[in-house]
Amino acid sequence: MKNLSYLISAMTLLLASCHTEQAVPLHFVGKIGEKYTAEILLEKTGDELAGQFKYIDLNKEPINLRGNQEFETIRLEEFDNQGDVSGVFIGRLRGTAYKGLWKDPVSGISAPFNFKLTSDLTPLEKEVEELNPKQEEITKTIVTPKPEKKQEFEELNGEFLLKELFGFQEVENKNTAFSKARDNKTTFDTLLQYNQYGKEYALAYFSNYELGENDEPMDCHSCSGYVSIAKFFKQENTWLLEKFSKNCNCGEGSNGATNPPTRLVSFNDDYLFLQSKAHDIGQGITAGSLNLFNIKDFKQAVSIPTDGENSGAVFENQETYAFDSVLDFAICDDLPCITVAYSGSKPKADYSKIIYLNQQVTTYIYDTTKEEFVVAENN
Repeated sequence: MKNLSYLISAMTLLLASCHTEQAVPLHFVGKIGEKYTAEILLEKTGDELAGQFKYIDLNKEPINLRGNQEFETIRLEEFDNQGDVSGVFIGRLRGTAYKGLWKDPVSGISAPFNFKLTSDLTPLEKEVEELNPKQEEITKTIVTPKPEKKQEFEELNGEFLLKELFGFQEVENKNTAFSKARDNKTTFDTLLQYNQYGKEYALAYFSNYELGENDEPMDCHSCSGYVSIAKFFKQENTWLLEKFSKNCNCGEGSNGATNPPTRLVSFNDDYLFLQSKAHDIGQGITAGSLNLFNIKDFKQAVSIPTDGENSGAVFENQETYAFDSVLDFAICDDLPCITVAYSGSKPKADYSKIIYLNQQVTTYIYDTTKEEFVVAENN
């Protein structure tokens, strides 16, 4: 529990430090290039970061780092003994995980990295404990919804929303805005309008991307864009902001892309969900899924495997599989339910052998307590 409270406090300080000039030490441990174990030690003052990168398993000198944090994006430049930039870390800090891509600016060589904020730095733990009396005040400052009063919007267009919701000063082509360092961009994607209980609502979708060369999104397999959603309701001729969820975990993809919700699934006025479809390809295996998110808080309600095949990942005489599905949305005993009829073949959960589906049917039913779909007991 001590480690857990440490991490919560450390993350709060990390986020809150953008509002204070107090230096906050941070310690990340993880891997770079899926091979080398390393650590990053930083001090964060406001949005500025400075520290060192050190290999744990290799006998090499520490590498100096300098960078900054903008929202969840952390960019770190590493410097050689001559003071030249020898590499750049660009990644997203989500919870305690710092993931992204390292790149050599000269050779163009790149490698994914995955670090986690740890709880073994005694100075930081001591500092956090000393600041605990102020913790409630700091947390309140961070988690209080902004704006506190319903913000009014005369119209819902990309340029206006990017400025008002994200604080961008300039917007290009009416729907795209770049960070100050131009290593990150946010785009206005879609506006979806619907009615519920006789009231008119609108959902605005935004995608955020880490950028590589030529202002193009990073396209490594683990590089994902992020989705933000703003929900509005109409009062007379004015739109009022009801909820804004930034990087809401509802449409992340891979290879630098996003899979934002594309349509609304309405069982009835009591049960409305956002739907997105994901399609992932890796190491010769493809996998598709359908995802539903609760309309009120954008939290995932279910992720259903819909199709897949492994033809690109097998050698001669090895078994292949390929399956597809048909989905039906209905109301079962006054609750939303989804019936999925599979055809084809797929591997067992432990991949020990291929099983044939023969029109296997799986039914999901909505659990109002958990606020998510669960597999029906009679499957």
